[in-house]
Amino acid sequence: MGGTRDFTLTIGNTSWTKSEKFEKTQMLNTGWGGTEIEENKVLAEFDVTGWKPSENNISISVERQGNSSGFYTIQFPKKGKVPMIIATDIDPLTPWQIEKQSIPSDWYSE
Repeated sequence: MGGTRDFTLTIGNTSWTKSEKFEKTQMLNTGWGGTEIEENKVLAEFDVTGWKPSENNISISVERQGNSSGFYTIQFPKKGKVPMIIATDIDPLTPWQIEKQSIPSDWYSE
């Protein structure tokens, strides 16, 4: 939740919005500004229904900025498409990068 704009994460039939629990401009647990990332910190948990891993039915809607209003929705990419969002393994847990740092090349897979 490193961004400074509101967002809604949708997984299957379930949606979760940052501003319903946190100040939308807060950069939380990102390592930004010299803070440490707490890898085991849980900022939010929610039950998910309707998720179909084979269909990657995941999206994120991010609040537009500037003179634009509303939200911009990013769908989880289909195979072979350029991603704007990614998923990582949870077993073993992939430690997240400090905010505004590139992801390591070994995160890429065929």
